[in-house]
Amino acid sequence: MKLPGINLILLLVGVASSGCSKDNWHAQTLPVTGTLQVNGESHAGIYVILVANGPDVDARGSRPWGVTDSEGNFSLSTYMRGDGCPIGEYLVTVKWPTESAKLTSPDRLYDKFSLPRESKLTVSVTKETSTLPPIVLDEVKFMKEGLGSSETNQGMGVRRAKKP
Repeated sequence: MKLPGINLILLLVGVASSGCSKDNWHAQTLPVTGTLQVNGESHAGIYVILVANGPDVDARGSRPWGVTDSEGNFSLSTYMRGDGCPIGEYLVTVKWPTESAKLTSPDRLYDKFSLPRESKLTVSVTKETSTLPPIVLDEVKFMKEGLGSSETNQGMGVRRAKKP
């Protein structure tokens, strides 16, 4: 027995669910790379996270991110590893976790660059952008690897007055 209107209901369900497909909520990405140095040196395991400086880049408020290698290079990812970054204006946040694979571990940079509302670092990603300007953090105190939170790299970021 054929129910009247069942085809119409199926058609409406199909149209409504097509707007919810996983491909409709994310923005187009472009391959983007960059470099980061702390006190003139490159370090592996530093997270660079971009936060939209204006409207979110997509429906879920994604934040493109990358992790530095031993030479300070990183590639941005947004939805899957290495897919790039949507076009937009961004605040740059930086976090160097004490445990490299655990972003929630304490920050070796003492959270100085990890809060978007306090970030003074910005970048623009356009169709022409494939490499971000270098991110250079100078005169920064940071925890040495394997040290507790009260121990820092000695002398970094401190200028001593010369004796007359």
